[in-house]
Amino acid sequence: MKSSSRVTSRQVLKAIKAKADPVRALSSASFFKTGKGQYGEGDIFLGLGTPKHTVIAKEFADLALPEVAKLHENRIHECRSVALTILVRRFAKANK
Repeated sequence: MKSSSRVTSRQVLKAIKAKADPVRALSSASFFKTGKGQYGEGDIFLGLGTPKHTVIAKEFADLALPEVAKLHENRIHECRSVALTILVRRFAKANK
């Protein structure tokens, strides 16, 4: 787990990009209807499945909330997914 005081959303994005799968990204973009006029218009996919999102979220579990917010505002689908996974894990941990 990375220390939250030094880690940035850019570092998380770098970790996400390192696991990118261009073939899966094309498939995901098609599945989520990202074309002009479609409900997912403008969404960008890098091609990570949920298990990889979870691994990255665990690695950056202590990311500062302003940095989590930056991930959540990103146009890249996987950034938003990792941000939400971090928040869900924190909520679950806080309720134990």
